[in-house]
Amino acid sequence: MLSRKDIYFLIPVIAVIVLLLTVPSMNTTPGFTFALEPQYHTQTLDVVATEDQTVELGINETQLNFLGISGMVEGLGEAEIALVDANGEEYLVYKSEDRQNLASITGFTAYKPYFRNACLDTCVLDGTRGPFKLSIDVEEGTTLKIASISYR
Repeated sequence: MLSRKDIYFLIPVIAVIVLLLTVPSMNTTPGFTFALEPQYHTQTLDVVATEDQTVELGINETQLNFLGISGMVEGLGEAEIALVDANGEEYLVYKSEDRQNLASITGFTAYKPYFRNACLDTCVLDGTRGPFKLSIDVEEGTTLKIASISYR
């Protein structure tokens, strides 16, 4: 039989052992867990726009959570791309700087003609519904080249 002194000694020892066994398992959840990366899809477009136009997107998704566009702009005018959903709502995807006015103010232009995964209003979409199309606005003397889109 254990004396009171032995019991008072064993209680803290048992408490420490229980804590040492349970604390490491507090960071995990029961069962199996998997780290799922969001799956992005890429579609090659190869669109060259020298005037305003609309491009139908062959996206099979009924909802979008993200849309990014990659390509380049040539010339000094502005170019703008908007995603248009089934309800006619427009979401600005890309807008170039007005390099003509920038050059007249500063005497030079420092711009990057290339853009990759541009997504101004389309970085986080709340399940926007399709079918989808791109509305492209290009000023005279400017060429917009869309290489690809990425979406989720």
